[in-house]
Amino acid sequence: MSSLSYNPPKSVEPFLQSEAFISLVVGPVGSTKTTAGIMKIAYHAAQMAPCRDGIRRSRAIWVRNTREQLRDTSIPDVLRWYPDGQAGSYLKSEYKFILRFDDVECEILFRGLDDANDVRRLLSLQLTFGVMDEFREINPDIYNALTGRLGRYPDKTMNGVGACDDAGKQVHKVWGATNPPDAD
Repeated sequence: MSSLSYNPPKSVEPFLQSEAFISLVVGPVGSTKTTAGIMKIAYHAAQMAPCRDGIRRSRAIWVRNTREQLRDTSIPDVLRWYPDGQAGSYLKSEYKFILRFDDVECEILFRGLDDANDVRRLLSLQLTFGVMDEFREINPDIYNALTGRLGRYPDKTMNGVGACDDAGKQVHKVWGATNPPDAD
């Protein structure tokens, strides 16, 4: 996927290894929390039950407040670890990266969602898992709408079991990373 090597600090390991429905990590700038969130995508995508054609499909959404924040921060971070043309394909006009490795194919949808008015942009999305970048700034209405869209892709027509892992357990997870709030 990438020629880079990621060795997570001990402080991030519980977040990386968490199988909980929601996993959050808070840390200072440079603590690799965003990188850990990126690595969790590949980890969970590789656990999906294969579809009838043998491909382990999943779909993630990466949420930030604005498209500009995605363009300036999140997308370059993802592409650093999963280079376009090597680890998959970045569809710039669609704000989507299709991660491919081994028998895995995971769509990563990048969405700028700022307030309750943006909830409608989540309607009818079929997702496996979600990532909230700088989650302390994500509107609670966005979080609530997002969690209702998880565990819906792939559906049973694609693999016979739906959004499940190899053991048959439903996969619907959300994780996030953020800097600590101000001391105030």
